[in-house]
Amino acid sequence: MIPTMLGISIVCFLLVQLVPGGPVEEMISQAQAAANMKGGRNLNPEQIEQIKAYFGFDKPLMERYFIWLSKIVRLDFGNSFAYGESAWSVISSKFPVSLFFGISSFLISYLVCIPLGLAKAVNRKRLLCRQSHKEHPPHYRREAHRPTAAHAN
Repeated sequence: MIPTMLGISIVCFLLVQLVPGGPVEEMISQAQAAANMKGGRNLNPEQIEQIKAYFGFDKPLMERYFIWLSKIVRLDFGNSFAYGESAWSVISSKFPVSLFFGISSFLISYLVCIPLGLAKAVNRKRLLCRQSHKEHPPHYRREAHRPTAAHAN
């Protein structure tokens, strides 16, 4: 289980870190757009490096991974870039809705599927159940698998 969790954490980390359009690029584009609106000039390389350092992109990938993993283990998810608040508070505020939909879908699926399955099993010779059962090719039918008199000896 530990290797699986480690593998999942590596994949998640790499997806977040290596996919373009992350928080660094977003902040750089916002800063450049704000500067252009005020008639200023684009960010200089030193300012871009400061933004990268703020998000930890000035460190090597492996070091960033272990920093990220140590925070995840301590349940420190950092701040949400989209909401501007603690990621844990964002998750906890949305959790009741997610729990409601998860439990509702679970209950509805079982309240519908189990009775339908039981009805189909009990009434398998009736028209509705025969209509819902797709006809299999001849080599899959039960009659095709019954031994003949020649094979019974």
